[in-house]
Amino acid sequence: MRKIYIENFGPIKTANIEIRDALVLIGEQASGKSTISKLIYFFKSLRADLFNVIYENTTSDVTQIQQALFKKIWEKFYNFFGSTRHLPDFKIKYHYSDTKFLELSLRNDKSLKPFLSPNFFGNGNTLKEARNLRNAIELTAFELEYIKELDQLINNIFEDHYTPLFIPAGRNVAVTYSDQFKFDFHSDLENQSVMTQSLDIYLMKDFLKRVERLKKRFYRENLKDLISHKIQMGDSVNENLLKIAQDKFEAILKGQYRYNGNEEYIIYNTEENQSVRLGNASSGQQEVIRILQDIFLVLLEQEDVFRVIEEPEAHLYPIAQKHLIEMMALMLNATKSQLIITTHSPYILSIFNNLLFASRVVKTNEAVKPEVNAVIDESMWLDSTKVQAYTLKGGNCQSILNPETGLIGENYLDDISEELGDDFDQLYHLHGQAFK
Repeated sequence: MRKIYIENFGPIKTANIEIRDALVLIGEQASGKSTISKLIYFFKSLRADLFNVIYENTTSDVTQIQQALFKKIWEKFYNFFGSTRHLPDFKIKYHYSDTKFLELSLRNDKSLKPFLSPNFFGNGNTLKEARNLRNAIELTAFELEYIKELDQLINNIFEDHYTPLFIPAGRNVAVTYSDQFKFDFHSDLENQSVMTQSLDIYLMKDFLKRVERLKKRFYRENLKDLISHKIQMGDSVNENLLKIAQDKFEAILKGQYRYNGNEEYIIYNTEENQSVRLGNASSGQQEVIRILQDIFLVLLEQEDVFRVIEEPEAHLYPIAQKHLIEMMALMLNATKSQLIITTHSPYILSIFNNLLFASRVVKTNEAVKPEVNAVIDESMWLDSTKVQAYTLKGGNCQSILNPETGLIGENYLDDISEELGDDFDQLYHLHGQAFK
């Protein structure tokens, strides 16, 4: 079981979180949602760091490899969260499995203290096997074979094979800024020491790299073309699922996306070929386009990915939020992907509840499956064993998924509505006094 325990870090006083395939974090601004999601991303992304440590070093000594990994952990932690000198004592423990974990705390001198569970590298033979493998495969022609074998060994250590990506809030920066800005942005990053890059810049760099790959895949091809070419190549595809994803993509975007190599634009009237440049489109369209492209390509390529998406609801009407969460559910069900969402929107919780409830209804009464499927397509139903949701308030983290019903607690949703309703009731009472 994957889980993370956090004590006295940033705005978080204490949090004990079970990380399932879908994890939803809701709370007010500055409540700790981003802190938790970035910590989980931090631990998940260390898989690539261990790969580089082994690939770049010739030693097979477990202690030396561990120390090299600790150095990478220290550098990455500084990148993500800044200096530890100003931080109070904290404890962060991430479980990659029930028995395998990495714990971070502070030494007396305020330096970062990583601690790996004794079984983290197994009995040490895995690392020796990795080094022996490289020694045996010295010719350049076999380099790809070595990389593939090493990648599998690292997967076994971390019990994880997912491709990670952090999709930050403010992602419209990947639309509204010019290519010259992006060039300057990357150049500045290359010239900076990694130790001087802020967390947001560090994550934005990886996000922009993904954006450039997304644009290349959509170059002069629409969604229908991408599906057709996949079929022509003889690859196995689920056409029905991809058609559902295509319909939701275009319903959210209010049109069809195009990229001609110079400009991105949205065709909103296909009959008259009327379009708008993406840079002139609505803020909601700009915020959501990269999420839509990423999900669609994950479905098309049947990848297993790990995604953190901050505020997916940004600038979207509730119906568009519904379509977006349903696309995410498609991705979770069609692949073995994992997803973390941070949100301010109760609508997001209600949409998740509908997808969870659809699955529960059918489990309770199989006979109504066709009727439920007519309301919500089966491809988007969510199993409660794969979903977890938490609310953050006052530095504490509390699960809002009812273990008995498998649904997000109605009490939590009611509390939000009640707070808004109280204001109306008081105003209504004052309004009534005018007629006495």
